[in-house]
This record gives sequence, structure tokens and C-alpha cells, in this order.
Amino acid sequence: MGNNDYRIDSHVHLDRILEGDPARVDWMIERNLAPISWAFSEGRDSFQAVRSYLEEQKELVRRLNLRGLRCYHVVGIHPRCIPPEAGWDLPPEVFLTDLFLRFREDPYCLGVGEIGLETGSDLEIAVFKAHLKALNSYREGCVCVHTPREDKVRVMLKALDILEQADLDPNRIVVDHLTPETVGSALERGFWAGVTMSPIKCGPEDVLAILDRFPKARERVMLNTDSNHDFYEDLFRFVHSRSTRQDWAYRIGFENTARFFGILDRF
Repeated sequence: MGNNDYRIDSHVHLDRILEGDPARVDWMIERNLAPISWAFSEGRDSFQAVRSYLEEQKELVRRLNLRGLRCYHVVGIHPRCIPPEAGWDLPPEVFLTDLFLRFREDPYCLGVGEIGLETGSDLEIAVFKAHLKALNSYREGCVCVHTPREDKVRVMLKALDILEQADLDPNRIVVDHLTPETVGSALERGFWAGVTMSPIKCGPEDVLAILDRFPKARERVMLNTDSNHDFYEDLFRFVHSRSTRQDWAYRIGFENTARFFGILDRF
């Protein structure tokens, strides 16, 4: 099957899709939509519980591939899912270094995510920096970074500053949930840009505004829906719309994502 038959949703939460709308697995298989699942270990009260959750995600992705859904995942601790410090049996950097080494050989694990900042608290910053330091042992993995809806510019700029201070190649990093107002800051610093299409985030007009205002975005933007219990068809509709330039749809709906994650040769 040729590359043009597939599109990639660069950020979903497959475990939550299965909880909220399990029929969507067959929907994605039938439409050649390949999702990449980002970790969201909500409600886990210890690092051990986070590790168990991520092992469950690994098994879920393996089983879904056997079922016919081409899918992948990334591992990490979302800033809204940091366990209370009482559940830290190891320093975060030690735990995360061991975690990344555990998943290094998983053919479906493409890197680290969903990490970053939600409010910019001291705890979030410490755990975010621990992820980035632990990545010194996982040099080949991609890095998938969250930005919040609330107080977006301030928190995003703080996250970008932390990323710039880390000893990481910006070509390995995608900063997600960007908008026409924020995407330039990430692109100017050499990062890739994720744009989330849904009724509560960006619409087609926002995507077109980004492509129009930032010509380099056509080479470094990737689309997603961040689907979870609520599944969004916005990306699929946009890339297959007759009003969307199909060369752009192919680029930001498949090729850029596949190049960033190093999976172009798997399609």
C-alpha cells in the first residue's frame, strides 16, 4: 500500500478512545488512519503505578497492531499526571532513565511524551527537567511536549526556554497544541510544531492561517486531534476535504509526522 493511502494522527490517547468509543478502532483501520498514542497516566499515585500503566499501553499498542490498526506510542509523565511526592520511590531522573531504557527496544515506542508544563509550577518544572536529563540515555527517541490551554503563552515560553537549555537536538522535539498566535515561537527556535484540530482547539481556518503566515510551517507542522474519550474526526475531514490543497494535506497530515518520528519507511 502506498504512502498516499495513509494519514497519521500524531497525538491521541488510545486507551481513552477504547474506553469512550471502542468502535473507533475499526473506523481508523477502515480509513487508513494511523494514530500515535501519548501517555496520560491519570490517577496513578506512585512511579510504580505509572510504570505499570505504561506497560499496559505497550501491550495495548501491540495488540491493536495485530488487530490491523497501524499505531505507535510514546512514554512519559504528563504534567497533569505527576504522582504525589509520597509515591516517589526513586528520584524522578533515576526512575525516568530506567523507564526509557525499558522501552528502548519496543518497536512501537517512538520516544517520550506527553511531557511539559501545565501551570509552570516548581514541581512540574522539576519533573520536566528530569525527563530531559534522562533523555541523555535515549538519544534516538523523539520528544513530544505539551502546552496548556490556560495561560498558554507564558507557560509555553517557559517550556521553550527549558527545552533550549537542555542538551537536545531541536529536530527531535515537537511542541504540541500550537495556534496561529503561538506556532511562530516554536518554529523560530527550531522545534517541530503540532497543531490540534478539534471543536475545542484549532479549526481548518487556523491551520490555513498557520500555513499562510509561516511558509516554513509546511515542512515542520504535523496535525493531530488529541482524541481521548471524545473522538474527533476533524483531521480526517480536513485532509480529505475537496477544499484542502492535497499536497498540503499529504505533507502536514502524513509526511511531516512520518519523517519526524522516523517511520516513513514503515508505510
